[in-house]
Amino acid sequence: MIVYKYHGCGNSFLIVNGEECFDYAKLAQRLCNAQDGLGADGLLAVNQNPLTMRIFNKDGSEAKMCGNGIRCFVHYCFNQRLIEGEVVKVSTKAGLIEVKIISTNPFVCDVNLGKPIISEESPKPIVLIDKKPLELQSLWLGTEHGVVLVDGFSELESKAVIEEFLKATPFLNGTNVNFLIMLDSEHALVKTFERGVGWTPSCGTGAGASFIVAKRTGKCGQVLRILNPFGFLKVYEDAKGRVHLVGPSQRIAKIWVKKILEK
Repeated sequence: MIVYKYHGCGNSFLIVNGEECFDYAKLAQRLCNAQDGLGADGLLAVNQNPLTMRIFNKDGSEAKMCGNGIRCFVHYCFNQRLIEGEVVKVSTKAGLIEVKIISTNPFVCDVNLGKPIISEESPKPIVLIDKKPLELQSLWLGTEHGVVLVDGFSELESKAVIEEFLKATPFLNGTNVNFLIMLDSEHALVKTFERGVGWTPSCGTGAGASFIVAKRTGKCGQVLRILNPFGFLKVYEDAKGRVHLVGPSQRIAKIWVKKILEK
């Protein structure tokens, strides 16, 4: 089989033909393993008629949507000549997502993530980290997210700290947790612990969720740039209240897998 590897701001994906008869959950576990596989944060399966993206985390669980993954997906489809025109509609577990290709070299897309659904629970869950109260703000933006405003990332590395936030979420199916540092009113850093993956260099829907929280708390205006080691994401809200994610995608490799060995 042929496997393609892409990344969006460091968030890496293996992309395969979804028409083949594979157990994609097991395939993701096998190939995404960095030690004895190809290494990636997730696996994307491509189906046509209608154009559909299925997303499998590296632990084999299936995700509803992925902001970085869908840009890589559209980039792959463009390279394989599976799509025409600059506006593409992709079916996902979170619904139909519209993606506009802004540039092909470098490859940059504008992803319409839709309107967020804000959790209005009151009071918001508070988690004490080194005796400092941190508020978890929850919302839905293609998938479940929690956002925490912090001053630094160093105290967040402990698994026990993450477990506290995961337990505090109102979502029954768990959540992704985004830790947000505002640099100024237009720029921010975000570190995300993704359900089914762990720490990732970047999270597209997490960037969108962080923007919403920053905007609702008066810390940014209509546009926020999330800085990452492998590029930046621009997030903005349109006149209809829909969140848009603009960012790059890069192809890393085309890989011929002769045989997939069982562990």
